[in-house]
Amino acid sequence: MLCKTASISLHYIRYKETSVIARFFTESFGLQSFVINGVRSAKSKISPSLLQPLSLCELVQYHDEKKDLNRLKEIRPDHVLKSIPFFPGKAAIAMFVAEFLGKILNEGQANDSLFVMVKEWILELDQKEKHYDSMHIALVWNSLAPLGISPNDWRDILPAGIVPNEEQTAGIQSFFNWIEHGGESVLISGAMKQWILDLLIHYVRTHMEGMGNLQSLTVLRQVFS
Repeated sequence: MLCKTASISLHYIRYKETSVIARFFTESFGLQSFVINGVRSAKSKISPSLLQPLSLCELVQYHDEKKDLNRLKEIRPDHVLKSIPFFPGKAAIAMFVAEFLGKILNEGQANDSLFVMVKEWILELDQKEKHYDSMHIALVWNSLAPLGISPNDWRDILPAGIVPNEEQTAGIQSFFNWIEHGGESVLISGAMKQWILDLLIHYVRTHMEGMGNLQSLTVLRQVFS
């Protein structure tokens, strides 16, 4: 069946001499993997930029629910990213978010609310010139509701037995107040932001099977240290 769907590029690996296996978060079918033939050849009509993390694309695909790997008839840009691939901080955030999505999504299961939220977040990240270094943490928090694992408040993300000190309590309260009410930036340290992100990842890992480790965290921490 031939279908058209909006999509967000997550990751690709090389396959044979000139092809790749690419993963996309699609609006219609959730996480999907595709064999894309000839994309690494000099004559390819597909721009490699469409396969970079968080590229917004429109796919025309041959969809078969019985197959793990589908094939594309066409891929074209939905929105050309102007800054995310070219700024180290934004590129590191994109790598992390793409890996995070690849871990939490299920093959073939659409999540419309999460897709719309992530797409709007990508457009905002691409537009921002500064104060974007906490956006990925806010995205992880905001993704909990469409994933069906939303806590009652921030205290529920604390591991059993962990009692934050006064500095940590003030920092995490400031962070979630910023998420709720907005503003240019949240005035807490980089170390505090990393601690909050670690808490969120631990929370997701305890509520979702097979998440495993996130390799992109190392790069992310190096960029924002």
